[in-house]
Amino acid sequence: MAACGKGSWSDWTPCNKPCGNGTQIRTRRIFVPDAVLAQEEGLPAEQCDAAETEIQPCNEASCRADDSVECGVIEMMEPISSGSCRTRRHHPVRRCRGSCAHGDIDCCQPYLLTQKRYRLYCSDGRRTTETFDEVQQCGCLSCGN
Repeated sequence: MAACGKGSWSDWTPCNKPCGNGTQIRTRRIFVPDAVLAQEEGLPAEQCDAAETEIQPCNEASCRADDSVECGVIEMMEPISSGSCRTRRHHPVRRCRGSCAHGDIDCCQPYLLTQKRYRLYCSDGRRTTETFDEVQQCGCLSCGN
């Protein structure tokens, strides 16, 4: 596989669990950087057409029974805004709300976000499209210091 090249690693995926031994994944492509070199070494090009995957643990702390009860996602209807620009109508906005019954070492925080694009209308007459994070799941995660 000497003629095969390796691409850069992707970013780690978000952790798939808020607690209780989750995992994160990243990948990179393996490719033929020089088809002539591969042919000289007697390697078929398809030997280099692959991907590598790495998996690492995350959020290893055990889950507590009250996490899902006290901390969760709420949805409210409100306009999306950025500076003097905003949407013309209200949209469902998801936020984390609740508390974690473990003093000040834990917080109710989003741990899985997706991105969503909105068209915004500005007070000066401009129109723009911006991307905002949208909360998918919340959990009692460590706040840090």
